[in-house]
Amino acid sequence: ESARHERGSTPQALNADIMGARNVEAVLKIVKEQGESFNFVNVATALNLLTKVVNRRAMDQPARMLEGKRIGADPRFAQLLLLVSEHCPRFEAQACANVLNGLAILHTDLGMAQAVDAGLAARLAQRVEQQAGNMNAQNVGNTLNALGRIELAAAAMSAKGWAALGKRAERTSPKMDPQHVANSLNALSRLKESAAVAMSAKGWTALGKAVERTAPEMNAQEVGNTLNALGKVGSASSAMSLLGWTALAEAAERTAPGMNDQNMSNTIHAYAVLSPHVAATLSPAARGCLEAAAEREAPNMTSEERRGTLVWACDRLGIKIPSALRSTTES
Repeated sequence: ESARHERGSTPQALNADIMGARNVEAVLKIVKEQGESFNFVNVATALNLLTKVVNRRAMDQPARMLEGKRIGADPRFAQLLLLVSEHCPRFEAQACANVLNGLAILHTDLGMAQAVDAGLAARLAQRVEQQAGNMNAQNVGNTLNALGRIELAAAAMSAKGWAALGKRAERTSPKMDPQHVANSLNALSRLKESAAVAMSAKGWTALGKAVERTAPEMNAQEVGNTLNALGKVGSASSAMSLLGWTALAEAAERTAPGMNDQNMSNTIHAYAVLSPHVAATLSPAARGCLEAAAEREAPNMTSEERRGTLVWACDRLGIKIPSALRSTTES
């Protein structure tokens, strides 16, 4: 035991100890034994790693909810949240984004809504406002994505904080990768009123250019999320160029064979609700690929509402309704 404390005697060495943890128990053990020695980087690392070790395990959703309940009841996790609150005023841009991202995963993927109370949400929102100007593209994408998931944190953001984050999204968009672009747009589509405060016309145009630039590298989920967001936020879709829409249509065609039912339905529904000139960027080959994806994935859709929406979207877009759903139109 003494050897371990010696290895973790500096913040850098302690961070290495945390990064070496292979499961939830190992992370929480370090929190209990050495949490008093944590600096703000150690706190961010511990929280972020906690989500990663959970995600390494193959679990269905009920099992993930059970794991979240177990972690939430552990007093060592409560200690970690106290450390987050204590060190929050010292979080630099990356630590701030990482902590928010970790809390968002716990909140939505593990059902741990209690992880963020009003007090912690207010502290995190204040720190985002203070650090937004120092955030890089990844930090911005992670922060927006987290705020789109944690309602209390989003509600705690001031107009000044949203404006600072929106300005940083504009400035860092040329360096965003496909995931950051998709996450940022997806989050802004959930935060419609806040997005209006955060994003200027120049900001939306910058994100539109980022879509155009990154679309050739997007995977199926990123394509679906990006189109879904553009279908919901008129300011964002209006800022897109014809070249951007064309690049997205080509990405939809390329990724359609690997789309799951969510990606597929998001993509088809977006093209159904967007302007006709956007749907016109889909080539016959692209329409065929989306039609094939719908035929393949429709049997996996269990929600009657989603099935009905897909039928409507296919009909509006002029592509064949999947055979598994044709009974919906005939009943």
